[in-house]
Amino acid sequence: MGIVQFVLGLAATYFLVVVLYYVGSCIFRMIQFGKAGVQGTWKAWIPFYWNYIEFDLYYKKEYFWVWLALVALAGIFSKSDALTTIFNLAQAVLMVLFFYNKAKSYGKGGGFTAGLVLLNIIFEGILALGPAEYLGNASQGIAFVDQGIDKVKELFGGKKEE
Repeated sequence: MGIVQFVLGLAATYFLVVVLYYVGSCIFRMIQFGKAGVQGTWKAWIPFYWNYIEFDLYYKKEYFWVWLALVALAGIFSKSDALTTIFNLAQAVLMVLFFYNKAKSYGKGGGFTAGLVLLNIIFEGILALGPAEYLGNASQGIAFVDQGIDKVKELFGGKKEE
C-alpha cells in the first residue's frame, strides 16, 4: 500500500466520522427542540441558526451575537497569537456558561455541565433520549424556578398553580 492510498483512506475515514458526528448531533438537537416546543425541528440542521435557537432556549439570545462576534474576531486576528487566544478563551467561557444553563434548563447540575463540555455528543444524546424534560430557560430567573416547582408538584400528584 502506497502513501497516497494511506492518506486517501485516512481522509475518507476522517470525513465519515465528521459526517456521522454532524448527523448524530443534528438528530439529538431535533429531539431536544421537540422537547422544548420549538416549531420546526428542521432548524436543528442549519448551522448558526441552531445556535441562535439554542441561545434563545437555554441562555440569552443577545449572547448569540457576542459569541458570533468572538468567532469572527478570532478568525480576523488569526495572525496574532495573543488576540486569537484571548478571543478563543472568551468563547470557551461563554460556552461553558451556555452549557451550564442548558443543563439547568433540563434540571441537571454542574456534573452534567462538565459532561456537555468534555463529552458533548454523548451528553447531548442523554438529554435527547433520556427522561429529562425541558423546564424553561434557566437564565430567566424566578419564572424558571416557578416552572420547576410546578413540575415537582405534578410529579408528586399535586395540582399545578394557575
